[in-house]
Amino acid sequence: MIASGDKGDTLAEALEKSSEPTAWAAYMTIERNCLKARVISKPFGAAPNLIIGGSNRRWKRLSEVRETLSKKLVDRLRTGEWTATGILSPVSTTSERILILPHLWGVLEPDFEDSSAKSGNLLYLDVRVYQPTPRSAGVPDQGALAPAALANSAKAKNRKSPHESAEQSAARGNAYQAVHNMARRVFGKQSIVPEFDVMAKELAKPEYNLEFKKETIRQILNGSYRPAVNTGIGRFEMKPQKPKTGW
Repeated sequence: MIASGDKGDTLAEALEKSSEPTAWAAYMTIERNCLKARVISKPFGAAPNLIIGGSNRRWKRLSEVRETLSKKLVDRLRTGEWTATGILSPVSTTSERILILPHLWGVLEPDFEDSSAKSGNLLYLDVRVYQPTPRSAGVPDQGALAPAALANSAKAKNRKSPHESAEQSAARGNAYQAVHNMARRVFGKQSIVPEFDVMAKELAKPEYNLEFKKETIRQILNGSYRPAVNTGIGRFEMKPQKPKTGW
């Protein structure tokens, strides 16, 4: 069983767990040969600017196998079978670990060397992967992670406009999640949690810098706001749920 405080796997660790043992062993043999021949300078490293002859053949073989293994992992993340979190760049003093919405893995490129994922200007740092599901894999017990979002991410349709970029889609999901985060900060120390209508009235004040009106905030909190649900943001819960079973 994995504890609720589990920090998850790096992308490189998740790649190994996602791969068949024989396929992974074959990849490691190819990578060791590339390291020995100085085709790459470190594990999961990129090819040098200039590669010729045998080095080029080794790099081609390594990159082909790496891409095959990577596709299997990314498919699991894209379908919601496995879940990932990360810190959205640029990092600031208010940055928090957030859920990477499953559909974004249709465009995100994983970097196994530093466990990051990027698409254009969209960059997630310190990516962590949880499997097989958010409930049973023990997603971190952190206020920064909206528990309803993690619990519902695999079931959400995650629909987006065909004209919406990955950056816009991520920003939209983060805006909904910001409502949950702010509610936890403002009301987390109260002995009795207020009703959603009371919470929404307070959070709609300008000083909280949320981009929604009271009624929309109320719906985001009670889990009835469809655009938020479609990005994996469900009903607000003050404390993350602890998984009952492990794997």
